[in-house]
Amino acid sequence: MRKHRHYAASETNAGGGVFLYAHMENCGPSYIFCAILLLNRIRIRRKRGIAVMKRLFGKEFTSFCKRTQRGKACKLLALTVSVAALTAACEGRTAMAVPAVFESAAASLTDLSGHWAKESIEKAVSRGYVDGYEDRSFRPEASVTRGEFVKMAVTALGLQVSGKTDGAEWYVPYANAAVNAGIHRWSDFGSGDWNTPITRQEMARMVVRATDKELQQPDVDKSDAELMYLAAKAGLIQGLAGGELAKDGATTRAQSVTVIERILTVNAGGKLDVDKYALSNAEMEMSGTNIQTMWGIKAKPLPQEIDTGYGNVKAVVDQILIVDKSDEGYPGRGDFAQLKKTDNGPEIDENHYVVGLHMKLVVTSESEGFYVLRQSIGPFTPYRRVYTSSDSYKPISGGFSLSELISYDGWFFMAIQKEYVLTRLNRGDFLGVLLAPVNRSGEMRLTEE
Repeated sequence: MRKHRHYAASETNAGGGVFLYAHMENCGPSYIFCAILLLNRIRIRRKRGIAVMKRLFGKEFTSFCKRTQRGKACKLLALTVSVAALTAACEGRTAMAVPAVFESAAASLTDLSGHWAKESIEKAVSRGYVDGYEDRSFRPEASVTRGEFVKMAVTALGLQVSGKTDGAEWYVPYANAAVNAGIHRWSDFGSGDWNTPITRQEMARMVVRATDKELQQPDVDKSDAELMYLAAKAGLIQGLAGGELAKDGATTRAQSVTVIERILTVNAGGKLDVDKYALSNAEMEMSGTNIQTMWGIKAKPLPQEIDTGYGNVKAVVDQILIVDKSDEGYPGRGDFAQLKKTDNGPEIDENHYVVGLHMKLVVTSESEGFYVLRQSIGPFTPYRRVYTSSDSYKPISGGFSLSELISYDGWFFMAIQKEYVLTRLNRGDFLGVLLAPVNRSGEMRLTEE
């Protein structure tokens, strides 16, 4: 510290003050004498010193002021700053020197320019539950361990932490606080430890519970797929490119503080933007279909067996995919750009939805003859049968011999006009995904009424 340099308490900011104050927990008594000597180097304005301390430490200091002379309060502020500065310096954390108290910790970070999470990171730093490194960087793309994430979440939520928060197992009090609050369960991690980088799935479990009292109850059990869907539906988790969930991908520091900021927004009564592609993917992972996301209706539980009309051929539908051909942002749009129709009707243009059924056909017993798909199952009007030439969606076999036990799987695609769908949905009329049993009566409904 340079000689004769003075700092006025009026220049102090709450984020920086809390930042230094948090590191006083480890201050040794040997620093106190040196800190008192520094009082002669720091000029504090009495009234503003009181105001700053109230900003930094809230009700506790307000109560203290009622019992203590203001001059002593100002001395406490100086002592707080001095001890924290010396402690940080002795630990080699040069970025925590006294000047850090008097400037915005968030604004001083040097590697956030142009970063997509800049605003969230600066909010997080100003709230005091995360900070930068000694070189004034934040390192937004660095990975985060399970212990680091639970500490940030617990601190941001203001949960009560009891126990020693230093040493090799510094994270234990934060983990205990998360478990006690119902946002983490000891069974959540099947392998690794608290020093293992946290995955996006593991993060999703914690963040969705942090915003839902019901999910915090120990008797409420949800699968990982359900928790990811709920997190995506609430806007807490957004997808990567094209709505990719990347469940097993590592979580970065930027992603961590962004989702924690979303928790705080939801808990304060705010609403979040929802990534519809991430939500669609999450619904597919959870239930085998995205029809709730796309049309707001529910499919019957999948997989679902349907009648083929052949006693020894079983058909099972295990996925239902809805694609809006007019959605230019849909990541798989190219797979459905060119559709081949099987009738003499008009071309399948952008004003259509494509409905894909992934099914499996199984010969359960040998017999003579052949199975022919078009003589067994067909689209139910107003659906029309279509094909895609994309290698990503192998078509279901059109026919095969019944002389051997064999199985085939693939996609059965249909198209339906968007205007028809939207009109029925707006009127509240029944709209389902249906198949027609060829040469048999009735219909096969794959959705709930």
